[in-house]
Amino acid sequence: MKFRAATQDAGCVQYLCKAIVFVSKLANNCVMRCTPDCIYFVLCGHTVEGGVRVWFEIKRDTLFSDYSMAGLDDEHEEVQLEVVLETMVGALTKSFGQARGLRLKLTRRDAAPLLQMELELPTVLTDESRHVTHNVPVRVVPLRYWGEFQTPLEPEFDISFYFPPLSSVRNVLDRMRNLSNRLTIFAQRSTRDQGKCSMRLSVTNSMASVSTTFKDLQLPRWRDEPVDAAGDVHNGRNGDEGDEAEDAEAAAVGVDVPQSARPVRVAVDIRKIGSLLSSPLACPTRIVCNLVRHRVAQFFIFYDEVQLQYFIPALDTE
Repeated sequence: MKFRAATQDAGCVQYLCKAIVFVSKLANNCVMRCTPDCIYFVLCGHTVEGGVRVWFEIKRDTLFSDYSMAGLDDEHEEVQLEVVLETMVGALTKSFGQARGLRLKLTRRDAAPLLQMELELPTVLTDESRHVTHNVPVRVVPLRYWGEFQTPLEPEFDISFYFPPLSSVRNVLDRMRNLSNRLTIFAQRSTRDQGKCSMRLSVTNSMASVSTTFKDLQLPRWRDEPVDAAGDVHNGRNGDEGDEAEDAEAAAVGVDVPQSARPVRVAVDIRKIGSLLSSPLACPTRIVCNLVRHRVAQFFIFYDEVQLQYFIPALDTE
């Protein structure tokens, strides 16, 4: 197996550093999956422990001017490496903001695999560059485990909508986190406008209950979604029944709520959402939130250069 990638763009180096720093805040270790078209940083937390699952995708042409790799064989054309993120971040951040270029290469020393990171840095007195090399120990993931780090299948969500701007949600959660670690996301499709929904974020403790509602959130159009006779798209699973609490809240909104507009509730750890909102990357172009009732909250975060999938398991399942 071989892997090599390089860039001579200082902006791309800084962006990659920020991306890796962000991923390192979510877990200590990750799998760096290199394919002919993309590099993925994959985190698979244990659901029974409340761990998140993350797929961070970087297109080869967006950050790297030179990119080449050779997989295990013609049938398995990729390289999967387990990386200690703390070590990788330490190598990058020492020269953060100064690097003119970066070269990544999979090498070996004494039969041990290493990810060689060569940074091109300016000198103080001359225009010549100096090169600093860091060798980060990695572990090659055996082929039998590759299936755990493939691109995830789309969940059969109950509702999908465009998330509000991060700055607005961040301000709300900063105040809510002092009350409780349990955040309930409650979303309901509008009965008047089939292309919109509302989302309520709420926390409760023994002393108080606080909630904030975001209205008129747009619904994305997914492929293969059913369309009824009136031309309305059924965003999410159609005909799925909610629980008694959700039906009671729907009744408070209006009587005879259509089946497709039943509310969806997912309770998650507010700290997991906070990790998502603390990204050092620039503001995303858009965020799509998919909710599976009482199971999982999935976020698609789209940036100009990269794409992130973020799964947060529900605190209680039924």
